Amino acid sequence: MLEGGTAILARCKIHDGLKSGVYVNNGGRATLENCDVFGNTLANLEIAQGGEVTAKTCKMRDGKQNGVYAYSGSRGTLDNCDVVGNAQSGALVTMGSNLGVMKSRLNRNGTEGFRAYDEGSASVDDCDLTGNTKGALNIEPGSEVKQRGNKT
Repeated sequence: MLEGGTAILARCKIHDGLKSGVYVNNGGRATLENCDVFGNTLANLEIAQGGEVTAKTCKMRDGKQNGVYAYSGSRGTLDNCDVVGNAQSGALVTMGSNLGVMKSRLNRNGTEGFRAYDEGSASVDDCDLTGNTKGALNIEPGSEVKQRGNKT
Protein backbone atom coordinates (compact mmCIF):
# COMPACT_ATOMS: atom_id res chain seq x y z
CA MET A 1 0.00 0.00 0.00
CA LEU A 2 1.27 3.46 -0.93
CA GLU A 3 -0.39 6.42 0.73
CA GLY A 4 0.68 9.93 -0.14
CA GLY A 5 4.22 8.99 -1.19
CA THR A 6 6.08 8.11 -4.38
CA ALA A 7 7.32 4.69 -5.44
CA ILE A 8 8.97 3.09 -8.46
CA LEU A 9 8.59 -0.67 -8.83
CA ALA A 10 10.57 -2.40 -11.59
CA ARG A 11 10.90 -6.03 -12.64
CA CYS A 12 9.00 -7.33 -9.62
CA LYS A 13 6.44 -10.04 -8.90
CA ILE A 14 3.56 -9.27 -6.54
CA HIS A 15 1.22 -12.19 -6.11
CA ASP A 16 -1.29 -14.16 -4.07
CA GLY A 17 -2.00 -11.38 -1.57
CA LEU A 18 -5.08 -11.36 0.65
CA LYS A 19 -5.98 -7.84 -0.53
CA SER A 20 -4.95 -5.86 -3.62
CA GLY A 21 -1.56 -6.56 -5.16
CA VAL A 22 -0.65 -2.86 -5.52
CA TYR A 23 -2.81 -0.26 -3.75
CA VAL A 24 -2.12 3.45 -4.27
CA ASN A 25 -4.31 6.10 -2.59
CA ASN A 26 -4.46 9.48 -0.84
CA GLY A 27 -2.39 11.28 -3.47
CA GLY A 28 0.26 8.57 -3.72
CA ARG A 29 2.18 8.26 -7.00
CA ALA A 30 3.61 5.03 -8.37
CA THR A 31 5.37 3.86 -11.50
CA LEU A 32 5.41 0.16 -12.33
CA GLU A 33 7.72 -1.13 -15.07
CA ASN A 34 7.92 -4.74 -16.24
CA CYS A 35 6.07 -6.01 -13.18
CA ASP A 36 3.97 -9.17 -12.91
CA VAL A 37 1.03 -8.69 -10.52
CA PHE A 38 -1.16 -11.78 -10.23
CA GLY A 39 -3.48 -13.97 -8.19
CA ASN A 40 -4.47 -11.34 -5.61
CA THR A 41 -7.76 -11.53 -3.69
CA LEU A 42 -8.89 -7.98 -4.54
CA ALA A 43 -7.78 -6.01 -7.64
CA ASN A 44 -4.27 -6.69 -8.86
CA LEU A 45 -3.83 -2.90 -9.19
CA GLU A 46 -6.12 -0.61 -7.15
CA ILE A 47 -5.93 3.19 -7.45
CA ALA A 48 -8.08 5.33 -5.11
CA GLN A 49 -8.64 8.79 -3.64
CA GLY A 50 -6.37 10.91 -5.81
CA GLY A 51 -3.74 8.24 -6.33
CA GLU A 52 -1.92 8.11 -9.66
CA VAL A 53 -0.22 5.13 -11.31
CA THR A 54 1.72 4.68 -14.54
CA ALA A 55 2.22 1.04 -15.54
CA LYS A 56 4.46 0.16 -18.50
CA THR A 57 4.90 -3.34 -19.93
CA CYS A 58 3.27 -4.94 -16.89
CA LYS A 59 1.01 -7.96 -16.39
CA MET A 60 -2.08 -7.79 -14.17
CA ARG A 61 -3.36 -11.33 -14.45
CA ASP A 62 -5.39 -14.10 -12.89
CA GLY A 63 -6.84 -11.93 -10.11
CA LYS A 64 -9.86 -12.97 -8.11
CA GLN A 65 -11.60 -9.64 -8.88
CA ASN A 66 -10.62 -6.87 -11.36
CA GLY A 67 -7.25 -6.59 -13.02
CA VAL A 68 -7.18 -2.79 -12.55
CA TYR A 69 -9.67 -0.82 -10.42
CA ALA A 70 -9.59 3.01 -10.40
CA TYR A 71 -12.07 5.00 -8.29
CA SER A 72 -12.60 8.13 -6.15
CA GLY A 73 -10.80 10.70 -8.30
CA SER A 74 -7.75 8.62 -9.14
CA ARG A 75 -5.77 8.50 -12.40
CA GLY A 76 -3.86 5.79 -14.17
CA THR A 77 -2.04 4.98 -17.38
CA LEU A 78 -1.52 1.49 -18.77
CA ASP A 79 0.99 1.33 -21.63
CA ASN A 80 1.69 -1.98 -23.38
CA CYS A 81 0.25 -4.04 -20.51
CA ASP A 82 -1.41 -7.47 -20.37
CA VAL A 83 -4.56 -7.44 -18.22
CA VAL A 84 -5.75 -11.01 -18.65
CA GLY A 85 -7.61 -13.84 -16.96
CA ASN A 86 -9.12 -11.83 -14.11
CA ALA A 87 -12.39 -13.03 -12.53
CA GLN A 88 -14.20 -9.73 -13.18
CA SER A 89 -13.33 -6.81 -15.52
CA GLY A 90 -9.89 -6.37 -16.97
CA ALA A 91 -10.02 -2.67 -16.08
CA LEU A 92 -12.75 -0.81 -14.19
CA VAL A 93 -12.98 2.97 -13.79
CA THR A 94 -15.62 4.74 -11.67
CA MET A 95 -16.43 7.66 -9.35
CA GLY A 96 -14.72 10.48 -11.25
CA SER A 97 -11.53 8.59 -12.01
CA ASN A 98 -9.69 8.48 -15.34
CA LEU A 99 -7.66 5.76 -17.06
CA GLY A 100 -5.58 6.00 -20.21
CA VAL A 101 -5.03 2.58 -21.75
CA MET A 102 -2.85 2.22 -24.83
CA LYS A 103 -1.32 -0.65 -26.82
CA SER A 104 -2.52 -3.12 -24.19
CA ARG A 105 -4.25 -6.48 -24.16
CA LEU A 106 -7.37 -6.90 -22.01
CA ASN A 107 -8.33 -10.52 -22.74
CA ARG A 108 -10.00 -13.58 -21.20
CA ASN A 109 -11.49 -11.67 -18.27
CA GLY A 110 -14.61 -12.97 -16.47
CA THR A 111 -16.82 -10.02 -17.42
CA GLU A 112 -15.81 -7.31 -19.90
CA GLY A 113 -12.38 -6.18 -20.96
CA PHE A 114 -13.06 -2.57 -19.91
CA ARG A 115 -15.89 -1.13 -17.81
CA ALA A 116 -16.75 2.49 -16.93
CA TYR A 117 -19.62 3.61 -14.71
CA ASP A 118 -20.61 6.38 -12.25
CA GLU A 119 -18.71 9.19 -14.05
CA GLY A 120 -15.63 7.16 -14.86
CA SER A 121 -13.71 8.34 -17.91
CA ALA A 122 -11.01 6.87 -20.09
CA SER A 123 -9.24 6.75 -23.40
CA VAL A 124 -8.67 3.26 -24.79
CA ASP A 125 -6.41 3.29 -27.85
CA ASP A 126 -4.87 0.56 -30.00
CA CYS A 127 -5.85 -2.21 -27.56
CA ASP A 128 -6.90 -5.83 -28.02
CA LEU A 129 -10.18 -6.27 -26.13
CA THR A 130 -11.14 -9.72 -27.45
CA GLY A 131 -12.07 -12.94 -25.69
CA ASN A 132 -13.78 -11.50 -22.60
CA THR A 133 -16.86 -13.36 -21.29
CA LYS A 134 -19.21 -10.34 -21.51
CA GLY A 135 -17.58 -8.55 -24.44
CA ALA A 136 -15.06 -5.83 -25.03
CA LEU A 137 -16.57 -2.76 -23.33
CA ASN A 138 -19.33 -1.81 -20.91
CA ILE A 139 -19.75 1.98 -20.80
CA GLU A 140 -22.68 2.97 -18.62
CA PRO A 141 -24.58 6.28 -18.90
CA GLY A 142 -22.77 9.15 -17.21
CA SER A 143 -19.33 7.82 -18.15
CA GLU A 144 -17.20 8.70 -21.16
CA VAL A 145 -14.70 6.46 -22.93
CA LYS A 146 -12.90 7.67 -26.03
CA GLN A 147 -11.73 4.84 -28.27
CA ARG A 148 -9.44 4.57 -31.27
CA GLY A 149 -7.97 1.65 -33.19
CA ASN A 150 -9.12 -1.12 -30.84
CA LYS A 151 -9.61 -4.76 -31.72
CA THR A 152 -12.99 -5.83 -30.31
